[in-house]
Amino acid sequence: MSWSETLRLELQPYNVRVISLVTGTVATNVMSHANLTLPKSSLYHKALPEIQIRGAGKDVLSKSAPDDFARQVVQDILAGASGPVWRGAMASMVKVVSKYIPTGIWVVPACASILVSLNDMD
Repeated sequence: MSWSETLRLELQPYNVRVISLVTGTVATNVMSHANLTLPKSSLYHKALPEIQIRGAGKDVLSKSAPDDFARQVVQDILAGASGPVWRGAMASMVKVVSKYIPTGIWVVPACASILVSLNDMD
């Protein structure tokens, strides 16, 4: 997001709006065809079930409907939004957390399930 924010500031004098769309979870099939596999010799092979679940987005319970998400983004653009636009399920929560809690503190719990799986590989 820092690149797009820099771009926004640099293009502002030319009346060019730059929007950083920060997308929460949206119920799409973008990863439904993903066939995540690992070679049997991979160090991460024991964690493959968790990797496949995470990769397909099946571990996320709260998702925005695509049409609601698109409608909100279009409304933001037509209303003159500039800079970060947070849309999609859980985007507001991530915005608040990222604003008040240092990144390293909240990223670690988000990765905990994969880390636990990797620890089980011993």
